[in-house]
Amino acid sequence: MSWLSSGVARDWPDGRAVYVNNDKNIFAWINQKDHLRFISWSTNNAKNNLRSVIAKFFQGISLLENTMKNEGISFAHDDHFGYLTTCPANIGTG
Repeated sequence: MSWLSSGVARDWPDGRAVYVNNDKNIFAWINQKDHLRFISWSTNNAKNNLRSVIAKFFQGISLLENTMKNEGISFAHDDHFGYLTTCPANIGTG
């Protein structure tokens, strides 16, 4: 399935964005192929570990979801399929 046939690229590049925090360890791609691709990143520095990367990821997602909730919006979600997206391979995890 191409992006054009699915309608993903119909208004390209409107409605798309990239976010990078000041520490350059949180990235978000908005409306690229998925609604949101959220990445928490760490360098090989000894002070960084998986636990802190995961904690930072969940803090960011929680902040985003709370902000969306206050605006009266939410991610597309189905009780059976989980989180929904335009790419069937990425449906789930929820």
